[in-house]
Amino acid sequence: MPPKAIRTLLPALALAPWLGLVGFSHSDNPSNWKAAQWSRWRDREIGKILKPGFEYGGEKMLRQDDVISRSAESYRFLAPFLKNPEFLKNPARAQALGNFARFVTAQHWMDLRDGADHQTNALGMDVPDEEYWTDASRFLTFPELLKSQWLLKRMSNQATYKEAVDAIEAHNASLTPENRWIVFPFQAQFIRSVDRTTFGRLLVLVPNEKLPDGRLMDRWILFAIATPDMRPTEIMSVSMISVVREANSPTSRIYFSDFLRQVNPSTGDIELNSNALMKPNPSKNCYDCHKSGVLPIFPKMAYKFDAAGNLVDDPERLATVPDRINRLILKYGKSDLGHLDTDAYGPSLGGNTSRSDAFIANATKDRPFAATSYAKIKANMNCASCHDGFAKINYLLAVRSDRDVKTFVGQSKGLVQSYVEMGFMPPNNTLTPSERHALWECVMKEYFDPERGEGAFVDWLKGAGPRREGP
Repeated sequence: MPPKAIRTLLPALALAPWLGLVGFSHSDNPSNWKAAQWSRWRDREIGKILKPGFEYGGEKMLRQDDVISRSAESYRFLAPFLKNPEFLKNPARAQALGNFARFVTAQHWMDLRDGADHQTNALGMDVPDEEYWTDASRFLTFPELLKSQWLLKRMSNQATYKEAVDAIEAHNASLTPENRWIVFPFQAQFIRSVDRTTFGRLLVLVPNEKLPDGRLMDRWILFAIATPDMRPTEIMSVSMISVVREANSPTSRIYFSDFLRQVNPSTGDIELNSNALMKPNPSKNCYDCHKSGVLPIFPKMAYKFDAAGNLVDDPERLATVPDRINRLILKYGKSDLGHLDTDAYGPSLGGNTSRSDAFIANATKDRPFAATSYAKIKANMNCASCHDGFAKINYLLAVRSDRDVKTFVGQSKGLVQSYVEMGFMPPNNTLTPSERHALWECVMKEYFDPERGEGAFVDWLKGAGPRREGP
């Protein structure tokens, strides 16, 4: 049999028993489908995958677990065909299925489970979490001081936070200016720690470490800490993002891990254990929110210590330190996550397209506002003009989902809505509060409207270009 015939036969043989069960006739065998038939199948699958399964305050949203499981079903159907390298070389078929196949492939990793029904790839990588940790752990080590029992024990008690920070600052005095750590205690605006205990953080940024191969590494280490108004409680979370970069490169390699500070019952020592090694993994897909690897920080409050060692408000550092930190992030360029295909999560929110007044009016019909503001809204909808080359705002962040409600404690606002309505994005905008809300509604509904099941994200899944709505 000719090699081409063998390549065609293999997917059909793999699917043959399954096709009989679901009622495919020989004439409807997917091995014989043309691009138009694959497109019809794809459209049905998109409708199922993006069917809202969660409602909050009368608003229909996606349920993330539904998207994962339904994408995995689509992937399993496609997988035998995707194994054939010729399958997507057909231009019409590649146009119809290329983006859809990338998306369901990326999502299906999070559906994989072991014999105990625990996710093996909870982080969304194309390797199991333990294997990712093996690859990443050499870039996610703690400096000796930060992993010492002396410091970890002081970081476990609010009354001794000051001793820990004083020790870090004393260590800083021995470093050259370019290697000095940035130490910044603050209260986050939006998201609790991974262990869901606190909004308090102590950032220790360890910059400009030279690696043996000549690259530079910045380690962003975030200890979850108690805020001054909290009752005593056990706080365990620590997170680290390592950014590995080289001169003049447009990208930086990013490594993530959350850790829990756990007491070893045999020794009483506090251990820093990576969540990637835990079953089940308390952490999930970092890229769902961390589109830029390191997210800009917009604290609710900055802290300093008073004479008694208590955390108190520090408005002076709140006005200066976040800007300094956020400028560093811009220098990192696009994030390369290695084992995760970031482009498989769709196009960026706010693409390069035209918008009509009718679209603005329809997108904001629940809270109508003056048509004289439409031009301002449209002028601020071009998120992708910056983000395409830096950090696409794509799925999951760019759609409304149950993750918004579960992650953003006490509110249903997601990160995009919070950043837009608080005026953080777009940079230097002059929109009024009502215009900011309208902007958020417009960019989200343009990307994906769950009521209609359409938008730029759906167009991308179908292989279509951006819509042009006109003035």
